[in-house]
Amino acid sequence: MKKKRIIVLAVFTVFCLLAVYVSKDHLLSVLFKAQEEFPGLKPEMTAESFIDDENTDKDTIRSGIDYVSYHDQYKELGTQITAEGVQAKMLLSNLKELQKRDGSLDAKRVIEFQDSTVMNDSLLQWTVEDVFVTDQYDALSIDDADRSGLEYFEPYMQDEHTPKEGWTYLVVDVNIQNAGCDLSDFTGYGYAVSYAFMDEEGELYFMDNIVLYHSHQPGPTEQYALHHYDFKHGDSFENRYVLMCPMDMPDNCKMYLIINPSGNSVKAPEDSAMVSLEAFLQ
Repeated sequence: MKKKRIIVLAVFTVFCLLAVYVSKDHLLSVLFKAQEEFPGLKPEMTAESFIDDENTDKDTIRSGIDYVSYHDQYKELGTQITAEGVQAKMLLSNLKELQKRDGSLDAKRVIEFQDSTVMNDSLLQWTVEDVFVTDQYDALSIDDADRSGLEYFEPYMQDEHTPKEGWTYLVVDVNIQNAGCDLSDFTGYGYAVSYAFMDEEGELYFMDNIVLYHSHQPGPTEQYALHHYDFKHGDSFENRYVLMCPMDMPDNCKMYLIINPSGNSVKAPEDSAMVSLEAFLQ
């Protein structure tokens, strides 16, 4: 028993010493890489929290989103010494870095990622081919017989096929090509896109990552619909994502697409990319 206590004490001491020499940012990045195993680390703050259905100032806030409140409260959350606060701070910092690095690059450039589930020579090439907005369900080209149609999301939608006033469908078409090793089970494309409203200083005023539909669902059953089997070197496929976005935007902001196949919720720059949607949505 005494020996066991000594071992535990030794391990704890080593951990404390490592914490002194390893940077705080690195420790936090390791912590949040495990966020799927510890869902309690995810912040409770969502876009839905800032929708005011009773807001009558439709000329200013047509969608019901209070962008200033969203910005201020998210920034305040980032100052709190909690798991949620640290995650919010990391997200805000990463978005600024992504905007600085990618914000002015060609929106139709080839973006390269590694499959985070494969520890070898995987290489995936993503290209955003088109982005448009529409309030017409038929324009989404969704096959109602598909195993997974458009998901109904009450805060943004009037019914299964109709956005609420002030909201519209955001449609993103991408091409994904395997330029590396053969992959027998590729899942990173499923819910890999989100969008953000940001000003020139990199301040966040709104963000949403709720994908209501994506067209590429090759799994053999409903249970495995997100799996792309036998994704061989040189193969590619098209994928259409459908999200909901406000029809208004703060005057000082631009809209950016964030691609994050690894599902890292803090959008770490090493496995994320940002695309300005200005050219697509002019």
